[in-house]
Amino acid sequence: MEQSVRTNILQMFENDITREELLSQHSAIYDAIINRQPSTGKQAAHQHIHYVERLLYDLKREQDRKARSQRRYHDPDTGHIE
Repeated sequence: MEQSVRTNILQMFENDITREELLSQHSAIYDAIINRQPSTGKQAAHQHIHYVERLLYDLKREQDRKARSQRRYHDPDTGHIE
């Protein structure tokens, strides 16, 4: 499981826009904690969790799409490319 988490984090941070958004969200959560703003922190944390869930869902869909494509591309009986 730990390796899966690391892989997911690395994949999310590969994209510059996604990385910047994640860092911005982390900063917002941190700032709310430091400034003792629990409701702001709670809202920022919920938004972050929702964003990460959506990213993970999209990553999984893309992985599944690539796997289907590879299965279609290779003939399983001969191992040859169709």
